[in-house]
Amino acid sequence: TKNFNKRPTVPGALNPLLVACPRVGVVDHVVRGDYIQPRKNEFGQVLQQEFVDYNLYAIDVAADMSALDGIAKVAETLSQQGSQFQTEYTETYQKHVPIAHSRIGICLVHATGVTLPYYPAPRTYNTGEAYEEDVTEEPKLEMVELSDIEEPFNPLPVRAWTVDVTDTATLSKLCDAIREEVWPHLVALNAAAAALTPAEAAIAIDRKPTTGNKSVNEGTNCGGAALQVMADALQSVGGRVTLIAATRPRNGIGKLRNRDISATNYSRPYSEQSLRTPLQHHKLNKHDPRHSINKLGCPNLLEDAKSKGFYKNLASNCQKNKIAIDIVITDNNHSASLGGLNMEKPDNRNVDNDNDAIYLDVATLGELCRATCGNLKCLRASIQMPGQARKFLISRNMRKEYLRNELVRSATRISGKDAIFKLRCSSGLRVKSFHGLVPGNIIDDDLTVGGNGNSSPELEMPTCSVDTCISVAIDYKIGGIPKDQSMVYFQGALLYTCKRTGRRLIRIMTLSMRVTDNPADVYRGADLGVLAAVLIRSAIWDAAGSQKNDYDPESVKGNEGSSGRISTLQTSRDIAVDTCVEILSCYRLYTSAKKSPPAQLVLPESLQLLPLLILSLRKSSLLRPALAKGLGYAQSPSPTCDDRCFQQHYAMNVSPAVATLLVHPNVYCLTSMESSDGTMYTPSPVDMKNRSMGSSDEVDYEPYIRLPHPIHPSMSCLNDDGIHLIDDGFSLYLLVGNRVSGEKRNQLFATTNSNTSHNSDCLDISTTSDFGEKVGNIIHQLRTFHESRFTYAPLVVLSDSLDSTVHSHTPTENAIESSSNNSYEGILLNLLVDDPTSHEKGYVDFLCSLHRQIRNKVMSETYAETHGGF
Repeated sequence: TKNFNKRPTVPGALNPLLVACPRVGVVDHVVRGDYIQPRKNEFGQVLQQEFVDYNLYAIDVAADMSALDGIAKVAETLSQQGSQFQTEYTETYQKHVPIAHSRIGICLVHATGVTLPYYPAPRTYNTGEAYEEDVTEEPKLEMVELSDIEEPFNPLPVRAWTVDVTDTATLSKLCDAIREEVWPHLVALNAAAAALTPAEAAIAIDRKPTTGNKSVNEGTNCGGAALQVMADALQSVGGRVTLIAATRPRNGIGKLRNRDISATNYSRPYSEQSLRTPLQHHKLNKHDPRHSINKLGCPNLLEDAKSKGFYKNLASNCQKNKIAIDIVITDNNHSASLGGLNMEKPDNRNVDNDNDAIYLDVATLGELCRATCGNLKCLRASIQMPGQARKFLISRNMRKEYLRNELVRSATRISGKDAIFKLRCSSGLRVKSFHGLVPGNIIDDDLTVGGNGNSSPELEMPTCSVDTCISVAIDYKIGGIPKDQSMVYFQGALLYTCKRTGRRLIRIMTLSMRVTDNPADVYRGADLGVLAAVLIRSAIWDAAGSQKNDYDPESVKGNEGSSGRISTLQTSRDIAVDTCVEILSCYRLYTSAKKSPPAQLVLPESLQLLPLLILSLRKSSLLRPALAKGLGYAQSPSPTCDDRCFQQHYAMNVSPAVATLLVHPNVYCLTSMESSDGTMYTPSPVDMKNRSMGSSDEVDYEPYIRLPHPIHPSMSCLNDDGIHLIDDGFSLYLLVGNRVSGEKRNQLFATTNSNTSHNSDCLDISTTSDFGEKVGNIIHQLRTFHESRFTYAPLVVLSDSLDSTVHSHTPTENAIESSSNNSYEGILLNLLVDDPTSHEKGYVDFLCSLHRQIRNKVMSETYAETHGGF
């Protein structure tokens, strides 16, 4: 249980947090009885009550085989956690507490089917007294091939093809057999299928032939069928399923066609809006002949309608059966960049195999992950400039490291299963709605059951974790807060199943806040991090207004944002500015700031950075236009629809701790660090007294690595003779200036005499030099500073003329690759949000424009009050 107050930093000083004086209490209770509903099947039979944590993985054979190493690492970590939790609980409760055990299953996905490799359990025989295992016969690898990818199903009980994480020998033997026997065989099947004609391929995969040059190729997969098989396997026990693929599902049920086939998609707002809208929310009019055949003469209406129904039903069933879906996109030879890199595509945007493989339909896959409270990860980083070969900015070994860390993080982080969240308020207030696209499924009992208007909606989630962040809109009831009431109270209840013990718990979170009739107190108590998270969610909600109702590509009806205007990126950018003007004009009208001269821009102390936040939001990949002005169709879009949808997927669930980082990157100059930067530091009790929060939690005394002071993300702050580290929340960019001395480069990078590929140099951060060790410590601290960070941030080195100073060598686990200046110039300009662009002004010009709008609004409001309205 936690119970603490916020205190001022300096005695006698007015701390903004002291005005609200929040009191917070959090406590967990073990629940029984009606809170535990036995799970039943469709025939009303009670299902298995033993709590087992199932993790099923489907690996696309066109992806990287290193996924097997990541799965083995997941099993090892889960086994270690189980032993650790067992020891901790036994010491705490002084008795044996049963710990849930984990099981892992692996299936392989290829162009023509799904393969389930497994080792059967040892046979048992009756000795007359008991059943014993037959240990004389060593089990052999067995495989079940599912070739029906239009109507897939799980052919075996889930325990039959899963392995307990403590059985390391069987799991290791299974992974080795997959590498040596199963994987090469399936890769050969993919290659053979790619050489077939459309009719032959249709016979091979048992489906009707389609038009086009080839029905299947080496890069295709039937990921939708794999998801259905795994979801079917867990329908009675729940758990987590993970699809690791190189491309979007392109065969079988749930296949997704390439919707990004025209360069004009990014020049017309409603065309790009259609690309960003998940297929689950598209309105498909079967009677409209314009939707029956696309421009290439391929029928797409039937495919889209079938895929839409498949993903909606899959999400609904997974919500019902408490199954979370993770989708991990790994690299292959066709990979484009995601996760903050915003790489460019080739100028030729015709429909060819490369472009078809590049398009992932992140909007549709991300919606499936959001609805089931799963994770969407895109672990690919490459770039292709016109007339040049595609180049990976992140080495192969680093991509293995990222994949391993992301798989371990999803499976082992602290989480609860089968969760229900509900919030209630004290008298005078009510919960209006959940804000934005929240994870899981909203159940409004007050509407569905026929309530009296006092009930608040519930949020059902298959799983919730430490980085689950929910935004709720609060409204006044008729009559408002009673005048004799000096405090208001909010209480959240989270009912969930503990992943470690299988116990059903309810977490009660209570917050009390003071009531004030002074608007100035509201501004003093404002939290910029929380405000940033709310504004970002509102901006995405306005830009994705189509997701509230089915989206009709031929009509803008039903596609309105919170302001009632048509939802486009430009509208969302305008709404963000209007919101900022509304906040700051109210501060000017209803606080002591109204006495300030009209020509002076006055900002609240707690919201000094609000204009910068709004400008950065407009320039970020979330909202900025994909095409620069004046270049027409000759340019490549940046960001692409997949890039934008990937970042918007995380923006809708962003935590206040990392909200500002999402739109305003942090830039650190590593060549001008202080001597203590990059070193480990342990706070003392004296230091804790000077902290603004005044908390005495043990976590405040944990050691951490000191970071350099950040500088402005502007080209004017970057030195050509300096080394800078840029953090945008998704990736870490190490920018090495052209004039950095060879001695400094040798201190930063480790060197060997080995040779590598001619495409790029592979470099290691040095661990032998003092400077290299500090840089490595800073990178580690940035990756792990908060659990709500979006991804395990990859490190990308952007540098010129490294060949002349540093010898390349074979990459190791922390290898990084460099690129030439003309390759990363576009990336760098997109990160420097303080500089003007072809669409946006600089910060000073934006402040002048904002001040002008605030002054006009204040004058209008003053005139209305003086003359009794317009």
